Amino acid sequence: MPTLNVAVAGVGALGRHHARILAGLDGVKLVAVADRDLAAAGKIAGDYGCRAVADIREALDDVDAVSVATPTFTHADVAGSCLAAGKHVLVEKPLSSDVREAEQMALKAKVAGLVLAVGHVERFNPAFEEVVARCPSPRYARFERVSPFAFRSVDVGVVHDLMIHDLELARHLFGGAEVTAVQALGTSILTDKEDAATARLTFEGGGVADLTVNRVNPTAARTVQAFGAGGVVAADLTTRRVLHYSATPELTHGPPVLSALDDPTADRAALRDSVFGRWIKTDEVPVSGRDALTAELSDWTSCCRSGGVPRVDGATAVAALELAEWVLEEIAAGAKQAVAPLRKAA
Repeated sequence: MPTLNVAVAGVGALGRHHARILAGLDGVKLVAVADRDLAAAGKIAGDYGCRAVADIREALDDVDAVSVATPTFTHADVAGSCLAAGKHVLVEKPLSSDVREAEQMALKAKVAGLVLAVGHVERFNPAFEEVVARCPSPRYARFERVSPFAFRSVDVGVVHDLMIHDLELARHLFGGAEVTAVQALGTSILTDKEDAATARLTFEGGGVADLTVNRVNPTAARTVQAFGAGGVVAADLTTRRVLHYSATPELTHGPPVLSALDDPTADRAALRDSVFGRWIKTDEVPVSGRDALTAELSDWTSCCRSGGVPRVDGATAVAALELAEWVLEEIAAGAKQAVAPLRKAA
């Protein structure tokens, strides 16, 4: 199979890692990096022995595919130009801040027969993969994603910055079921956009997911819990610690738990301490140490070479953006109700 010649557009906080990983993948050659800060591009190019340009369009004749890690508001222009030139593209999440733009990019790729992947890297997180494997039909899930303020990605609010990850994960966890209702609230803290938000998604079939995001938080956390017939799976997506809580034989086949209180001498404190062990067992799940970004870029480049469909393609990313738009509409509606004047008593 011939070598895939690639370029990276945008070598900031994330794009520089795209360049590093792509430069080391088998069957892939990093030909160029592009950034309007040509000095920054030059440093990365020097590290990996490739060309530096200020505009990705200067390198399109020499590449087969482009990884786009520029600010969200540029995605339609940068990725659109690459697709128009017949190049496969990976775009960092979100695909766009505008659903119509995202739809146009996805359609352009489909019509041209090009691979369009979107950087929802958490889909490649081995801890999340274990959640999906151990709770394949959840009834309820809870996601939390909070972090200190990073002073970047301020061109979008926290829904497009952080919640977009969990909107996509929730859709996947619930098997792509249609969302039938959304409730959401949000507030600005340091920027003119929402910096903290919460949303409840109700899926066709009755499943529910609660999502909480905050980008002005003292500490960072990325967690998910999924509740299903086989118990509860709780994952820390940062440390990759995954715990599976399930019923013991005593809980499943023995007398009801509360029957333990029938003994008037029962020690309630001891009973409380025996819940995890006597009635609920805890298993720590082995989790792969695989790097998620490397897996994502490997999936994309493999699809570029084989014509396969990436794990998160344009259509999947558009669906996540449509959910984000719905969340933002609910936040806006709630804000209007909150400031509505009180009706005077008759």
